[in-house]
Amino acid sequence: MKTNRPLHDWLTAQTDLVCTNTMYNLPNRLTDREDITAYLHLLAKHADNKHGISIGTLQRWVQEHIGDDDDLARDWLLAFRVLKSELSGQLSQAFTISKAIKYWWKIDDILTDSIIEVTLLESENGRSQTLAHITQLQTQIEQLEESKTNFISVAAHELRTPLTILEGYTNMLRAELADDSPLNIYVNGLNNGLTRLNGTIGDMIDISLMDLHSFELNYQQVNLENHLILITDQLKRFYEPRHITLQVEPFDKLYRAYIDAPRLSKAIKKILMNALKFTPDRGSVIIRGYASQENEAYRNKDTGTLSNISEYIHIAINDNGIGIGPENLDRIFRTFGSLGDAKLHSSGTTKFKGGGAGLGLSITRGIIEAHNGRIWAESDGYDENLCPGSTFHIELPIYKNAPETY
Repeated sequence: MKTNRPLHDWLTAQTDLVCTNTMYNLPNRLTDREDITAYLHLLAKHADNKHGISIGTLQRWVQEHIGDDDDLARDWLLAFRVLKSELSGQLSQAFTISKAIKYWWKIDDILTDSIIEVTLLESENGRSQTLAHITQLQTQIEQLEESKTNFISVAAHELRTPLTILEGYTNMLRAELADDSPLNIYVNGLNNGLTRLNGTIGDMIDISLMDLHSFELNYQQVNLENHLILITDQLKRFYEPRHITLQVEPFDKLYRAYIDAPRLSKAIKKILMNALKFTPDRGSVIIRGYASQENEAYRNKDTGTLSNISEYIHIAINDNGIGIGPENLDRIFRTFGSLGDAKLHSSGTTKFKGGGAGLGLSITRGIIEAHNGRIWAESDGYDENLCPGSTFHIELPIYKNAPETY
């Protein structure tokens, strides 16, 4: 008996055959005969509708039969491809060309919408899993950072005690020896090693204080140009053996700034010692200071702090060393962010390409940012032959009055 639903009737009659042929082409898949039969019934139910199947109906079917199972979703996408091929072949055999094309358009519209909905579901599941994985990784990174900070803090303080004991015995040995004793060379060697170890432990403590946000500044007003000249005078004894020029060019005007002088000295010294290590013999390191074209975006958003700032000074430290690759311009400021193969570095702190713990520039950034300033590096790239050089930029606020400390 004929009905006004010819496509529905044909699909219902062909369900077993189409299902059998489809399952034959889908071996070892999560989709089973019951699943394919249920979908063909859905297809038959809506194939004769003027507007096909509604998106809401498809979404409910997809959610009910696939849900959040990504493997099942992938198998259904393959099943839809097989169904397309199978149904198009069966239609061409059962109807005239014009009717087959007419009915195929209706079936194909529903199959295409089904593929889209399953693809969207798979993508959404993938995004959810990715977000969950990212959240888990962020938690692990935070835990790792906390563990690292705690380890650095504990290790630094634990090393203080044996270091103090070693320093005490070294001083006792020195007191027992005559000034002309040949053993003094060994005592001096011990003392130099202890001094270097003391500096490393101090860096570790600084890093832990920064990570724990316990870094306090004691402000005093200084002439920045004179302050930098004093720093360079202290470091020239390291530069002179390698015939590297270190100088401060005259600033464009007088800058009297409120800073924590010892802390800022430490930050500048670490940049200058870094420049020394990566500048070949007979090179140069030049420091310049001038009024900054500071963009408002970089200013501290606290209106109280802004009202106390008269201007910003830009300090540029330029060397003609081996330069920095663009991929490392940010990395060098991270804790343990030293570059190159540690096995190839020398252990000297002033030798060309000398090694380090990777704490110096991280501490420098922490000190500069604690002053409400910012620091970044620029370079045309890394080249040990051409030596394109590097420039470290520091911008510091010039306060009208000493800032409050918290």
